[in-house]
Amino acid sequence: MQSTDRLPATANRPSIARATLGLAALLWVSFVPAGSAHATTIAAWTFDNASVTPLTLLAGASAGMQIFHVAGSSFPTFPTGNGSAHSLSTNLWAIGDYYEFDFTPLDLLTLQISFDQVSSATGPKNFQAETTSDGSTWTDVAGGAYVVLLNPPWTAATTLSTTTSSFDLPDGTIGVRLVDTVTPGGSAGTSRVDNVVISGTEPSGPPPEPVPEPASLALLGLSVTLLTFGRSCRSTPSGAIRSFASIDQCHRRS
Repeated sequence: MQSTDRLPATANRPSIARATLGLAALLWVSFVPAGSAHATTIAAWTFDNASVTPLTLLAGASAGMQIFHVAGSSFPTFPTGNGSAHSLSTNLWAIGDYYEFDFTPLDLLTLQISFDQVSSATGPKNFQAETTSDGSTWTDVAGGAYVVLLNPPWTAATTLSTTTSSFDLPDGTIGVRLVDTVTPGGSAGTSRVDNVVISGTEPSGPPPEPVPEPASLALLGLSVTLLTFGRSCRSTPSGAIRSFASIDQCHRRS
């Protein structure tokens, strides 16, 4: 006796092809990742070149470092860093003195600075991060006040994470200052910085088009082939489903 759910092969094959292609397209679009962003280093100072010149610089960008001490010139030295051979250190600190890092942000957004900093027992410990977008007007970073540790054990072999700070910067920033805000214990006191990184993010692409839910496809009257280890086929949204080892067998039995 023939099954009452059999349909002519000529009616079944086009429906199976359309349903299979439709589901394949649905699965492909569903797994396309949405537009995402990744951090890109614009400039980085590790001072392993015993210089204020950044060792890492994004193509097309420019960057530099300035040191300001109101009491007079303080020539930098390059003692052991935080997990590296060198850092940068100066003395003669007073309120208003700073380390400044200038850079071109290009088209990157969500800018950020991260750095390691410590001071000697009589060095400055209270700082405020400031930014500028025009090179002349400087503004405090929100939440940018911080305190550095005094005399922590920096070595070239290990990294001390408790001496690391990071701050988000406004879009359009072209310079960051780390400014001393409290009189240090003595003019001979020093402050060291290391591993200074300026970074930003760039969208990797636009988000994909919205994908209809399966329920929405059903409302549109689309027939979807169910994918299982034993293939199955359907002729219409309300038609019977029969499982076969392959689509070819589905065709032959229809």
